[in-house]
Amino acid sequence: MNFKTLLISLAGLVCSATQLFAQNDNLLSELKSRFAPEKPTVSISYDVGYRFLFLNLMSLARATIDTTEGVWSNSITGQTVPACFIEFTFRTHDCEEGATDRNRISIDDKIVSVLTMPDLNTLMYIKKTDECLNPLIGHRKESKNLFVYDLESGNLNYRLEDYLADTVTTNLPGTGNLVEQGKDVSHFLKIMSEIYYGKQEMITPDSDFRIHCDVDGAVRAFCVKTESTTLAIKLLGANLPAIRVSVEPAKGEPIRSVGFQLWASSLQDVAQASQDSNLRELSAKVPDWSMVPLLADYGLSVGYIRCSMSKIQAIDQTAKGLALLAHEN
Repeated sequence: MNFKTLLISLAGLVCSATQLFAQNDNLLSELKSRFAPEKPTVSISYDVGYRFLFLNLMSLARATIDTTEGVWSNSITGQTVPACFIEFTFRTHDCEEGATDRNRISIDDKIVSVLTMPDLNTLMYIKKTDECLNPLIGHRKESKNLFVYDLESGNLNYRLEDYLADTVTTNLPGTGNLVEQGKDVSHFLKIMSEIYYGKQEMITPDSDFRIHCDVDGAVRAFCVKTESTTLAIKLLGANLPAIRVSVEPAKGEPIRSVGFQLWASSLQDVAQASQDSNLRELSAKVPDWSMVPLLADYGLSVGYIRCSMSKIQAIDQTAKGLALLAHEN
């Protein structure tokens, strides 16, 4: 399981899969052209490093999550709907501008997604991966893929294009569970928020609560454990209340446990601890269940990968977005 996919909820995309593959080089601009921001973007940056015995041994990558509320043009109905546009980038240092050679761990991934507001139903989701893993012990693994999860019509149309194998796959076992997960993102976030505010009991692995993720071409079930805690955030100079979410494969799933943990706090609490007046103003206009990932650990055979928040800000793009919408109309 890839820990990057657990940092954000299942999400959506802009036009039909056929159009997207035909316009792959201009995919991001095509998506953005269908979205008009109406609120500032919450932009969060993360430092990603390799740790062992509580020591940070190596800086590996940078990750960013940009989330914006606005208006989305549905390619099937032709109607515009309130939506949330999410752009996630994960890039190791060797893939940054100016770098020439790829490291043993080389990742350049991007996820772009669109969800309806305020219910957060998934419309579509696209993930573009370019990964090369060449460990000292073990086999080299390389992948260049484009994943499309299209739910704009209300049904899931799945497509995986493998550029290295030159193959296309349109069948994903367990799509029913994945569709329900995509339709129930807001329910999951509200449960996490209610636990955070002490309005609901903690979730344990023995409960019937499950989340479903696409793992190597098959939908797998994962159980969840939640705990209340306090996290010292050096960036903000504050100790923030947080909820710790531990995720592991559900009993009977034929995959190795990866030891994934995520710490999250409410956007309102993070904004109040920050010095960003725009972020504070925006936090007063978002749902109470808006949560911010602060820290994530992904266990390895030796050591673990840590992803920690290094920057958060509100960026106003509404003027540009409204101009785009006026041009389309």
